Amino acid sequence: MRRQLIGLLSAFTATAAIVVAQGAAIAPQDPASPDKRPEVTMTGCLIQGSAPTVFILDNARLDPQKKTEMNKTYVVVAATEDLDLIRHVNQEVQLSGMAEDKPVPLPIPGQRTREEDLPKFTAKALNFVADTCTTIFNR
Repeated sequence: MRRQLIGLLSAFTATAAIVVAQGAAIAPQDPASPDKRPEVTMTGCLIQGSAPTVFILDNARLDPQKKTEMNKTYVVVAATEDLDLIRHVNQEVQLSGMAEDKPVPLPIPGQRTREEDLPKFTAKALNFVADTCTTIFNR
């Protein structure tokens, strides 16, 4: 009887370990993880942030012709060193890369949204659109 009980417990433990291992192997990936986000192209105004190496993409839209699309603002992070952001400050640009999708808290009345609270846009490519920004700043 004791041998049967030990054999049964061993079989149960082995089966449980296999089930747990299989579950961990097929666990779904977080769709918001940076490597799983789809690449997008946003058009907006590139402005200087609070420091020389901080840049903001303001009034960003997926489709700049679609006036009903809600403007977004991102802190731009260059994915490559050859992305010359400083050269395009106060110009309308088109950035391609991955945009973080996080809610932005409402700023205190009379103040701007803090840069730390803005979603990040990891830019892989930049295309010049216009010498000046054609949209009204919403920051």
